[in-house]
Amino acid sequence: MHMFLHTFKLSATFIFIVIICVACDQKYNGAQNSPTNSDYTKVAASPLTPRVDAAIASDIADSLWLKSQEHLNITYAKANDLQEAISRLLENPDENSLLFAQQEWQSTMIAYEKLSPLLYLEHVKTESKEGLDKEKTSPDNSLSLAATNLTMGAVDTGKHYSNNVLDLDESRNKIAAWPIQPGYLDSFGPHIHSGIVNDITLLMEPHTLRKQHLMTDSEEVTLGLYAIEYLLFGDKDYKNKNNTNFKRFINVANLPKPLAQAGLIIGELPTNRRRALIELQSRLLVNDIKMLISLYQTNGALMTAFKKLSAFEKLHAFKRSVTLSLQKNQALLTYFDEDLPSAEANSASDISDNTDQKIVDNADTDAFSKRFIFNRTLALKNNLATIKSLFLNAKIYQKTAEEPFEQTVQRITEASTLADALLADEDKKVLAELLEGIEKEIAESNYSIKSVVDRLKAVVSILSV
Repeated sequence: MHMFLHTFKLSATFIFIVIICVACDQKYNGAQNSPTNSDYTKVAASPLTPRVDAAIASDIADSLWLKSQEHLNITYAKANDLQEAISRLLENPDENSLLFAQQEWQSTMIAYEKLSPLLYLEHVKTESKEGLDKEKTSPDNSLSLAATNLTMGAVDTGKHYSNNVLDLDESRNKIAAWPIQPGYLDSFGPHIHSGIVNDITLLMEPHTLRKQHLMTDSEEVTLGLYAIEYLLFGDKDYKNKNNTNFKRFINVANLPKPLAQAGLIIGELPTNRRRALIELQSRLLVNDIKMLISLYQTNGALMTAFKKLSAFEKLHAFKRSVTLSLQKNQALLTYFDEDLPSAEANSASDISDNTDQKIVDNADTDAFSKRFIFNRTLALKNNLATIKSLFLNAKIYQKTAEEPFEQTVQRITEASTLADALLADEDKKVLAELLEGIEKEIAESNYSIKSVVDRLKAVVSILSV
């Protein structure tokens, strides 16, 4: 639990270290030991071998784009519901209003995690590729989209390196940076005076909150879903439903005399600062999702670049987006396996690559680790739901005249998935088996992290071909 039990890490000496790792001519580069966004394995661009004609590929790509917009809109609606639930909690703190806010948080998290596999898109420069509907490739070989690790400034496109034009990593980090260091936000375990809630030198305002977000470490999270989660649930077990400590959100209207004599003002009390913090977080979450939506709208930066791509480049961009999403899950599960052993474990060395570590719901696993496990499993489950719809049973959208692309999506009948367009028949079969296997495994209350990670590696290997 060393990653979480420290209130503030002394990581300033490492701020300027940038690790650039590019996977060249390999299917899989292995999970990184830390789940920070800058550590996900890069996947070099692979040949875009057409397996459907250009018209069908274009329809599939347009459908995937509209699916992204649909998931974005659902996430935005859920975030608004969460903001309203938090307002209700602050107006009338009781067990019911807190439980309702917690339920709305989970609904918002599920919506976002269904969207997540579609969010790893970025512009890169590419050279023309032979055999790929060349008539749709811009004559100056200008902007292309490819999903990649958006934190890094250079991308291996299979031809040459190029710098980012549009960076979505900032949006993802504002909305759902994870894991968090709970003591950076509020009291945690024996550290009852830790976190922004208890630091009266920090003004509770948007500028301050954004400045403190990821300030010196990837786990110093002040914004987004998982920061809000900690304030709503605290460090209690997610199954301990009767312990809804709503009192931590009750407004303190009268300053106790000793505190007044000590020079404090009413707004500096931890309870009042916690109220101000979660209200601000919920409002900024809605704003940040709205900003992300603007990139996908007509004339938005992302849509403008997307329309410049050939049909098969669009499909390849989505395939790589899914690949990086899976690598994120792999890294976070590995993070738990290596850095979140049970509270009573003798040492971190008890968990190694050769240990088939199990998720066991017993008393010696502390509550915060249980929440981490529970949420990572739930997030992966919803990631897989979207990924399966892209590769195995994609829904084809019927577009209206108001929608952005000129072509209709009415031609597709059977060949309507990314797998049909980009994968060999044998790879499609193996992919389906792997995804089904992961779903069945994580449905069990006691599953093997190592086994799931191995399956994720195998999926990444197939998608990197």
